[in-house]
Amino acid sequence: MKKIVLLLFIMILGSSLMAIERVQQGQYVWSSSITTPSSTEAVLTFENGRFLEDHVIQYVVAGISTNLVFTMDGSLDGTNWFNMDTDELTTTINANGTYSLTRSNCPIKQIRLTQVSETGGTTATINARYMGN
Repeated sequence: MKKIVLLLFIMILGSSLMAIERVQQGQYVWSSSITTPSSTEAVLTFENGRFLEDHVIQYVVAGISTNLVFTMDGSLDGTNWFNMDTDELTTTINANGTYSLTRSNCPIKQIRLTQVSETGGTTATINARYMGN
C-alpha cells in the first residue's frame, strides 16, 4: 500500500507544469512553460519568515516569429502584480536563444515571468527557470 501511495505521489508531482526543488538554504529552482502571451505559474519566494531578495529568471525561446516582449513580475499578495524593473521597462527579444531577467535587493513574496506580447505569429515556446536567495 505504501508503495502505491508513493508511486501515485511521484506521478502527480511529475505531471505538474511547475516544479520547485530546494537547491540550498534560501535558494530555489522553479520551471514553467508558456506558449502564448500569458504568465508562468508564480513561485513563492518566502522562506523562514523572510522574503528572498535576489532573483534571476532564465528563459529559453524557440520558434520565435518576429519578437516577444517580457516582464518579470512580483507580488506581495499573489493577486496584485507589478513589473519588477525599477523603471517599469519591458524586455523585447527578436531571436531564439537563452535570456535572463535579474533583480537584486528586492524582497518579494511571489514572482513570475510574463510574456506581454508576441508579434508575427503565435509559434514561440518559452521555458523558464527561476533561482533566488
